[in-house]
Amino acid sequence: MQNRVLEQPAGPRARRLRQSRPRKRTGETAVKEASAEFRAALIDNIPHLRAFARSLTRDRDRADDLVHEAAARALAAAHQFSPGTNFKAWIFTILRNLYYNEGRKHHSRNVPFDETTVTEHAISRNPGSGARVLRLPARLLAAGQGPP
Repeated sequence: MQNRVLEQPAGPRARRLRQSRPRKRTGETAVKEASAEFRAALIDNIPHLRAFARSLTRDRDRADDLVHEAAARALAAAHQFSPGTNFKAWIFTILRNLYYNEGRKHHSRNVPFDETTVTEHAISRNPGSGARVLRLPARLLAAGQGPP
């Protein structure tokens, strides 16, 4: 029996066939099968994760969403966990980092930039600190221009 090498078909029809294959959606993680011991440890720690998430967020729904995302990420990264190390610390670190990342995203999206923000940050609260205060003329602030 002869071994044959299968080649990719060429041409516009083949390109359309390759393009029509289902693609992985953005934000979707490939979950490899985690061991039964790993899944059991994850399930055992969910009440502790929920309590920790509630202490961070002070909101039940947001805490549950955070725990769900942490569990999904832990399952996706199960191959990175080293057996024999502290699983609880590992999963809590994932949850805490998710919380910090969420806070950074939320803060950067909701920082208003207006004249009051500029003047608050430009004026020193302690006049004796030796810091130089940048005073922009009102006409430049109104025009949206900064210093030359």
